[in-house]
Amino acid sequence: MEVENLIPILYNESEKDYLTDGLGQLTDTESCIVFEEANGEFSLTLKYPKKGRLIKEFVENRQIYAKPNDIDAPHAFRILEIDKSTSDTTISVSAHSITNDESKNIVKAIKGTNKTAADAMKMIQNNLVVPSRFNYLSDIDTLKSFENAHMTPLAAVLGDEYSMQRLYGGELK
Repeated sequence: MEVENLIPILYNESEKDYLTDGLGQLTDTESCIVFEEANGEFSLTLKYPKKGRLIKEFVENRQIYAKPNDIDAPHAFRILEIDKSTSDTTISVSAHSITNDESKNIVKAIKGTNKTAADAMKMIQNNLVVPSRFNYLSDIDTLKSFENAHMTPLAAVLGDEYSMQRLYGGELK
């Protein structure tokens, strides 16, 4: 699903609260489109004028806080690429959900017997090599048994045949 956005806000790389206007509201933005696929890609493409007031603030790894759709709250996207050659007047910025930051972490071995998805998600969160800023939650009450070892949290949640999504079903939000 693609959605045109309200005014996005630019933040530093390490922002976690999104309570201020950060580096600034991107009021000059020509377009901001969020692409969201169920249990898959969650990305943002932004077109910004080369003469925009915040043009010098666009740096890889900074964050863009934007509303992904008409229902959900705003979400943070990490800038991956800034293409300055797309036109004479604009740059194109590509960003992915900050939840992709979890791909740099590892879940230690976990094993659960007759656990709900909420129990499994809490076990993943509590067994990360590096503590996460994200909360791992579920409202699925089905009881299942599982065993995972040494994978990224994203793989543990959405990965192959051993993932929580394959075992319990549901959708990542």
